[in-house]
Amino acid sequence: NVKGLKETVGKYLKRQDKETNPSDFEEWASIFVEICIPSSVLELGIDVYDIPGFLASDNPILCQNLLSLVADMRPSLLFLYENPIVPSDSRSCFDQLKNTLGVHFRTTGIFFLNTKADVDTILDDNDDADDVDITPGENADADVDIAPGDNDDDDVNTIPDENDDADAKHLRELLEKTRSNR
Repeated sequence: NVKGLKETVGKYLKRQDKETNPSDFEEWASIFVEICIPSSVLELGIDVYDIPGFLASDNPILCQNLLSLVADMRPSLLFLYENPIVPSDSRSCFDQLKNTLGVHFRTTGIFFLNTKADVDTILDDNDDADDVDITPGENADADVDIAPGDNDDDDVNTIPDENDDADAKHLRELLEKTRSNR
């Protein structure tokens, strides 16, 4: 029963206000809650850790928890962001993630997952879509990196900016190439 689950774990998962009750926030942030849910995916031995997003202005305990988790468990991270064009708060969170991981950043696998984008509508929603030739097969010589690990080192340290037209064009080209290869 979902309502019962929410009531049971809600007191542990609900983010405390760090301004009103700093000690409650630190206690909340220092507790790891394990929830076991029957899942065929998790039966494969995959562990999922959900950590709160954080900014530089947040309590240092959040950074310490993430660093401890990465150092001890060596997980791959899944960075969730809401919009196809990364908003400034998600970008700030990623920058803080990068700063927190320090030397672990280069050796930690980070996957970016857009939680709201639909591949078929990205081009339709872009004002510049008319400027790109999207005829299947005619972009064979386009400079598009599609192989994992072929990215420049500089690309590893960045996520697209809201005003970065070059990244938007690159993404459109990649999506079109992916569509035509289906």
